[in-house]
Amino acid sequence: GLSLPDYSAEEKTFHLLTQVIGRVGRGHLDTAEVFVQTYQPDSEVIKAGITSDYQRFYHYATKRRKKGSFPPYYYLAKLTVTYKTEKTTVKYIKSYYQTFSKNPQLKVTKPSPAFHEHGKRGYTWQIIIRAKSRLNILKSLSDLPHNPNLRFTIDPPSLL
Repeated sequence: GLSLPDYSAEEKTFHLLTQVIGRVGRGHLDTAEVFVQTYQPDSEVIKAGITSDYQRFYHYATKRRKKGSFPPYYYLAKLTVTYKTEKTTVKYIKSYYQTFSKNPQLKVTKPSPAFHEHGKRGYTWQIIIRAKSRLNILKSLSDLPHNPNLRFTIDPPSLL
């Protein structure tokens, strides 16, 4: 879970660890053990998770989110474009990137393939828009012309 390209991956991993560890020992046995298998034993998330140290995780996660311009310090919008051909998809997502990049109140990631890049509808690429004000994002999105191949999510809980 820690290797997923998502700002909420660490939170989900911590939650899963604390939930599983919390359930151990609820049975009728006097002794219970938990074995955590991980490729990242030195991760702050793993260390906080196995000890159910919520404060440690909170301080770690909020520091990382602030540094990465993620919620709750910034508002997000995930903009995706899907077309049958990758060439057309890339053309459109680049044009949206150019449009949003001109706004100094927005931070815009470069166009990239979505986590699930290819499906029945075609190829999907995305950009992530960040702003200190949700209003700035909403205003920018409202100025876009209608396009049935364009989708956006305001404040997505995940970027996958």
